[in-house]
Amino acid sequence: MKPVIKAADRTVGHLLRVLVRSGLVHPLLAMTHKVTIVGGDAALSCENGSIVIPNHTSWMDAPFLMSMAWPHARIRPTAWYAEYDNPIQKPLMLLFSTIKLGSPKLPPMKWAAKNKHDTEFLWNTERVQRTRDAKHTMSKVLRAGHHLTIFAEGSINTTGVVSIPPHLSGVHDLIVAHPFTPVLMVKIDGLAKKRPSLFTRKPVTITITRFDAVSTDGGPPVLNAAIEKFFNNSTPLPTKATIDA
Repeated sequence: MKPVIKAADRTVGHLLRVLVRSGLVHPLLAMTHKVTIVGGDAALSCENGSIVIPNHTSWMDAPFLMSMAWPHARIRPTAWYAEYDNPIQKPLMLLFSTIKLGSPKLPPMKWAAKNKHDTEFLWNTERVQRTRDAKHTMSKVLRAGHHLTIFAEGSINTTGVVSIPPHLSGVHDLIVAHPFTPVLMVKIDGLAKKRPSLFTRKPVTITITRFDAVSTDGGPPVLNAAIEKFFNNSTPLPTKATIDA
């Protein structure tokens, strides 16, 4: 079954993605937004993939980045389960092979109905397995030399100040598992502002900074705090080179 699905994705799926991106999404974005990219060479230098970490100011962040990068590279997106399972967004999530992250603390009603005995234990086991599957898929993407987007904040932030819960470990675990994969920090300015009109294009600036051998000393809390400082104060991420110097 998997070979059939992969073949369909490479043919019909690819055609649909091209139509959605080039025939709908990109023309609409170009008509309503004036985009300035700073540090594009940093992104182009990652010929064997990267861990892409943007700030998360709008539901448009991932589609926007994927559309802008399309001529040069295909970025594999990730999404929190609540966004992934949204009935309106799910068809696009499936089309662009989005990786679903996380799961609700309480089981969905349909799942609970099928697992009436030991529901809590079985659901906790299911959640652990879903996390393992997501990590396996993300690692597979990076090992293949592709680009992977993950939002360190875990949710959309409209305050303008990046704040990352200390316990979130997704970014930390990826860097630990792939220490030689470059990290692209992407700061998006402008998408969270008022909606554009057909008469004025909204200015959006995408600033890309590359870091190699990012330090994970201190675990997720320390790394998350460093990512906060980067987005809020432009403080460089700690790398093994800077720590050893």
